[in-house]
Amino acid sequence: MEEQGLNSDTSNLSPTGTEGAQVTQKPMFRPHHRITFHGSNMQYLGLALYNLLLTVLTLGLYYPWAKSAIRKFLWQETEIDGSRFDWHGTGKEMFRGFIKAYLFLGFFFLLINFGPMFLPPSSVIWVVLFSYLVILAFVPLAIHGAMRYRLSRTSFRGIHFGYRGNLKEFYGKVSLDFLFTILTLGIYGYWLQINARRYVMKHSRFGDVSAKFNATGGDFLGLTIIQGLLIAVTIYIYMPWALINFYKFYIENTGLEQNGKTYYLKSDARGGDFLWVLLKSAFITIISLGLASPIASLWIHKFYIESISLSGEFDFDAIQQTEKSYKDATGDDIADILDLDF
Repeated sequence: MEEQGLNSDTSNLSPTGTEGAQVTQKPMFRPHHRITFHGSNMQYLGLALYNLLLTVLTLGLYYPWAKSAIRKFLWQETEIDGSRFDWHGTGKEMFRGFIKAYLFLGFFFLLINFGPMFLPPSSVIWVVLFSYLVILAFVPLAIHGAMRYRLSRTSFRGIHFGYRGNLKEFYGKVSLDFLFTILTLGIYGYWLQINARRYVMKHSRFGDVSAKFNATGGDFLGLTIIQGLLIAVTIYIYMPWALINFYKFYIENTGLEQNGKTYYLKSDARGGDFLWVLLKSAFITIISLGLASPIASLWIHKFYIESISLSGEFDFDAIQQTEKSYKDATGDDIADILDLDF
C-alpha cells in the first residue's frame, strides 16, 4: 500500500509558503492498514491432500496435526502492516484436546444415534432429550475454551493474543439468554448470539489492545429480516449479497481499542465480486471431481480476508505483550465437533 505523499515538492516551504526554513513534518502513516493473503493455491492443495491421506491412513488420528498444519499455513500467509501472523499450536496439544472432547461427547452422541435401537420405547425420548441438553450445555464451554486456546496460540510481531473471559460468568449470561429465547419462541435468539459475541470480544486481547463488538440483537434481527425478504423475492439470486452483508455486519462492528480510542475494522467486499468467486470455485470443484475443493475454499478465504482493513492511525508498534500462554485445546476440539465458528 503506497503511503500518502507527505514528502511532496512543497517540503522545503515555510509555513507561509516561501522557500527557506525547513518545517518539522508529522510522522507518515497509512490511510489504512490492509490485510494481504499470500497463500499459494498449489501449496495449500498439496498440504490438504497430504493431510487427507494421513488422516485416512491413521483412521482419523492424524486429524489434530492436520488441523494445526492448516492453521499454521493460513496464519503465516496473512500479512498486515508488513508483518505476518503466526500459529504456535501443535498437533500434540490438539490431539490431547481431541481425545478429551470425544470422551466428553462421544457417549452422548452414541446414545442419540443408537439409543433408539436398544432402549425401551418409553425411555428413548427422555434419554435422547437429556443427551441433547448435555451437548447443548457444552456450547459455552466450547466457545470459552476455543477462544482461550486459539488466541493464546496466535501471535503477531511476537505479541500474543489472549482471552480473559470467566467461564462461570459466561455460562450465566448465555443460560439466561437461552431461557429468554425459549420463552420468546426463538425470537430472543438474535440477542443471545450477539450478546455472546459481545462478551467474547470484550474479553479478547491483542497484547494491551482490547477488542469490542458494537452491534445489538435488534440490529441483527433487522438485518436478518431485510436480507431474508430480499432472498425470497429474488428466489435466492440475492444470496451472495446477503452473505456479504452479514459478513460486513460482523466485521464492521468489531473494533480495537488503543489508548482510549476505538478503531473499527472495515470491509470493502461486494456481493457481485463474491458471486464470481463462488461461481469459479464451484466450476473448479466440479471439473476436478472434488480434488480441487481446497483451492476453492482458499479462494473464498482470500476474498473474505483481503477485504478487511483497519485505520492507519492504529499503531502496531506501540502494542505491549500482556497475555499468558494457554495450551489446553479441549475447548477448541469440542467447538470443532459441534461445528461452532466464532
